[in-house]
Amino acid sequence: DEQSFLSSVGGNQTGQDNNKKMFLHKIQRRLMTTTTTTSRSNVMQSRSSSIIAASSPLRCMSSLASNYTAMTKQSQQYDSSTAVGSRLLMQNHHQNPILFSSISFSTAPAPATTQKIPVTFLKLNNLHDNPGAVKKKKRVGRGIGSGRGKTSGRGHKGQKARSGGGPRALFEGGQTPLHKRLPKRGFRAHQRKLVALNVGKIQDYITMGRFPPGVGTSADQPMTLRHLVDAGLIKPNQTRKRNGVKLLADGQLTTALHIEIGRASAEAVEAVEAAGGSIITYHFNQRALRQVLGAGVARQYRHARPPVKYQPFYTNWNKRGYLHPALQMRKWLLTEQGKELQEEFESIRKQREDNGKVEEDEKTP
Repeated sequence: DEQSFLSSVGGNQTGQDNNKKMFLHKIQRRLMTTTTTTSRSNVMQSRSSSIIAASSPLRCMSSLASNYTAMTKQSQQYDSSTAVGSRLLMQNHHQNPILFSSISFSTAPAPATTQKIPVTFLKLNNLHDNPGAVKKKKRVGRGIGSGRGKTSGRGHKGQKARSGGGPRALFEGGQTPLHKRLPKRGFRAHQRKLVALNVGKIQDYITMGRFPPGVGTSADQPMTLRHLVDAGLIKPNQTRKRNGVKLLADGQLTTALHIEIGRASAEAVEAVEAAGGSIITYHFNQRALRQVLGAGVARQYRHARPPVKYQPFYTNWNKRGYLHPALQMRKWLLTEQGKELQEEFESIRKQREDNGKVEEDEKTP
C-alpha cells in the first residue's frame, strides 16, 4: 500500500516528494525511448501526463503497466518483427522487469514473404533491342533549326568540306609517316604451299571404291591429281590456290599403287614401293594445274620444266624426280617405241643365252 511504499522510500515529506518525481521522471524517459514513430510518441506523452496526475505512486505504477501493456501489443505489430524493435523491448524489459512483467513478445524473425516473378518467353512479337542500344541517326542539312543545317557541320570551304575530302590514311601533314620511320625487320619466305595427303587416306578411298576401275593399278594408268579431285580427296579450289599436293606416309597402304604427284616424303616413297607400287614426282605450275584439273576428259599435256631452284629436287632419285635418267628411261619404255625396243632386247638376250648353252655343250666331253 501507500504507507509501506512511503516507509520504504524513507526520509521527510520533502525527500519523499523528490523521490516520487525522480521515479516518475525515469519511467517517463524509459517509455519515451521505446517509441520509434511520432504517433506512438504522442500516445506516450498523453498517457504519461495522466500517470503523473495520479494521486499515489502505486496507482501510477499499475496504470503505467496496464497502459504500456496495451501500447506494446500495438507496437509488436511493427517493432517486434524487426531486429531493432526486438532489441529495444528486450533492453527495457531487463532494466525494469516489474513494469514489463505482463508484456510478452517474440524475438523470432518474421517469415520471409516469397514474391512471385512472372516468367516471360522470348517471341518474335516481343523481340527488341535494349533501351539505348540503337541511337537515332542525326539528320543534317535540314535547316538552321536542326542545329546541323546549311553547311551540315562541315564549316565553310576547305579540304574537309568537300565530298570525299580529307587527308589520306596514314598522312601526317607532310612529315615522314610512322610506317616509314620504323626499320624493316625479317623477310618473307617464298615457299611453295602444298596440300598434304596421306597414303592411309588413299587406301581408305580405294577400299570404298571411289576410284574408277583400273586407275593406279599399273604404270600405264597411274593415279593423277585429276583422279584425286574426282574422288573427293582434295578440293580443286584448294589445289589451284596452292602449288600441288604432297604425299605423306601417315596410315597404312596395302594396295600396289602407281601415282604421279607433286612431291612426296621419303617415308611415303618407301611405303608405296613396299606395297609393290611406283611413284613419280612432277613439277606443277598454275598452267599445268589448270590443264590437269580441267573439266571433262583429261587431255595430253606437257609438264612444265621446273625453275632452277627446284631442278635439284626433280633430278634426285631419292625424291623420285621425273627428270632423273632412270625414271625417264622407265617412262620411255612404256611407249610403243620402248615396247618394240624392249622386245628386240628380249629376243637378243634369248639368242645369246641359247648360243651360250650350245657352246657349253660342245665344250663338255
